[in-house]
Amino acid sequence: EMRCNGFVPVLASSRDGEQQGERQMTQARGINDGLVSETAHHSGTSTALDPLPLQHPSRGLQPAVAPQQPVHVPNEYWAEEIASIRRSLSIVFGPSVSCAMMKKWDLTKDRYELHALQHETSNGKPLGYAMLISKDKTAVDQLLAANSSMKPDDMELATNKYSPGSTWKHRDIYDALAVAESEDDGALVRDKLLDYAERMSTTGEWDPVVLLAAARAQPVQGWSGDVKQILLALYRTLFQGQAEALMSKNDVDFLENFGLGEGGLFTLSRQDSKTRKDVNQMWQELKQVEGIESVSMDELMEYVGIKQVKEQALSILKKMLSDRRLTARQRVVTSCNFTFMGNPGTGKTCVARIFANMLHEVGLRKSNTFTETTGQKLVQDGAIKADAVIQGAMDGVLFIDEAHSLDPKSNKAEGSAIVTKLLKAAEDDRERLTIILAGYEDEIEERLYGSDPGFRSRFEDVKFEDFSEQELRKIFVDLVASKDWDYHSDNPRLIDVVTARIARGRGNKGFGNARTVRATLEKGIKAASLADRAPWLRIEDFLGPRPD
Repeated sequence: EMRCNGFVPVLASSRDGEQQGERQMTQARGINDGLVSETAHHSGTSTALDPLPLQHPSRGLQPAVAPQQPVHVPNEYWAEEIASIRRSLSIVFGPSVSCAMMKKWDLTKDRYELHALQHETSNGKPLGYAMLISKDKTAVDQLLAANSSMKPDDMELATNKYSPGSTWKHRDIYDALAVAESEDDGALVRDKLLDYAERMSTTGEWDPVVLLAAARAQPVQGWSGDVKQILLALYRTLFQGQAEALMSKNDVDFLENFGLGEGGLFTLSRQDSKTRKDVNQMWQELKQVEGIESVSMDELMEYVGIKQVKEQALSILKKMLSDRRLTARQRVVTSCNFTFMGNPGTGKTCVARIFANMLHEVGLRKSNTFTETTGQKLVQDGAIKADAVIQGAMDGVLFIDEAHSLDPKSNKAEGSAIVTKLLKAAEDDRERLTIILAGYEDEIEERLYGSDPGFRSRFEDVKFEDFSEQELRKIFVDLVASKDWDYHSDNPRLIDVVTARIARGRGNKGFGNARTVRATLEKGIKAASLADRAPWLRIEDFLGPRPD
């Protein structure tokens, strides 16, 4: 059994060496955020590159530049930085491939810095370029020249000039780069990105341009702007030489609009740690600067925890505001479909309803219609009724809880047909319909994403993390207050003891989070009532009678 622990593959029962882990990397499912020891780090060295006189497409021939210092991120933010990178790579390439990439590129949780890697592409050329025959080199040179001059049509023409039967193993990813921004070739680009990434994961020999191709494909594929930002910033930080040669002016401008300037250094915080803003503060500033209001967004910000969910909602609003500044022709229609992944009691259904209202408030959906169902019910009712449910949800949100029950492998008749209809609606009706799938991460990955790669490109993952002990404590305190109950002053540790016991289940599949808090409180209230102490709570109401 294989798992990805701290982005380094290890055997759950034994470890027969790093080489065996490499061979089995593509079998890894899911990603564990645990720490990895220094001895488990990638064996290759990664140091700052020597300066190179490179041709940059937007700035002409540049003199040699001083080596960049590593980007040091404060300890308290590093786990968040790594999680954001992992999440973005996983959205584009899938969890097992993203795990392999992070291991290969030495992105671990205990490094606290990012710096350029010594890499064959530091001269700005593709992997394997030196071994190409003359005709294929000419085709590649023409493609790269068209890329530098920002002429996508010429890039596409160059892809037809390889020699017949060319066996260059990185050709697919450069073909994908050539048409990455073409709406007509969206499906082709998606297939090439996934096929190439998975094929190369056995050896870890990805050409870094895979990050650039995926970043450019972001608007057509429907991934969030944050994903594009992370891919471009990671590309320019880790692979400086090739990035200087291949990033276009548009790529550079995109990063600089996010406050990542000439240095190309990567840090998601983009601010000094002392002035780092939380998502609630960013929302308040956005309201003030842009003059917008959203009751639903205000409601979402009041929820305990769920930081990633709030950030996703904020990115939707930012994209809407950005689109308003463009002409109708300049706007690129992207899907607005999500997969809510997490344990019960993390607020997935409540947040889905808020999303429905928010999308309507900002004009992305004509109504706030919220159609709620489950994967099991859709399968039981059959594909014909499922189609009616989809049509009835148009101009609003369709929420499908326990979506893994649609599993086409175990429900070959109805499940497969319903999945086909959902994917078609997610693509063809992306201007009118938002589909939100919900369920456990591992089951969604295995039963849905594993059955059809179309899910990953049409749905954006939103992870609902288990509440921290501090957040569980706040939920408990708020619930006690909402029911007009209280606890005696001689029980000052009651809240800490009860929430600590509840928090023991964090990280386990099925942990009920807020549901467990509510159930625990209800048990305590019942015990206090039977002891004729209502409305006062004592520790023994939760732990049982004292032994003495």
